[in-house]
Amino acid sequence: MIVPKQGSGKTSIQSLLLTAGLAIGLTVGGWGTVANAASPQTRQQLGDAIQSLQAAGTAYAAGNAQEARQAYDKAKTSWSSAELGISKKEAHELSILFDTLGGQISKGDSADDIKSSISDTIDELRENMD
Repeated sequence: MIVPKQGSGKTSIQSLLLTAGLAIGLTVGGWGTVANAASPQTRQQLGDAIQSLQAAGTAYAAGNAQEARQAYDKAKTSWSSAELGISKKEAHELSILFDTLGGQISKGDSADDIKSSISDTIDELRENMD
């Protein structure tokens, strides 16, 4: 980390701005793993969402749409809790996936379509656990 020098105000301000810019770049800009590191709580919530989605897929494939919907709702609740712990871009992408999946379950889409959407959503959730 760059430590601002004592002395001339201009050098100190430039160093401070550079330090702040690097910190913002690391957390917002996506440079390396610092930007993508999920907190333990966020990882747990994402893991809970994955487990619930897997249960939804199993229930839907077995023909139990009501149980699938309940498991989906549980997954969405876990996701909603984790959403603030990841980047806005990733959160937006996952929200679209969850909304699409919820619509498919409500419409009674084929088990293959549901399975594919669940797989895509789980893949995205796993990417955010690192």
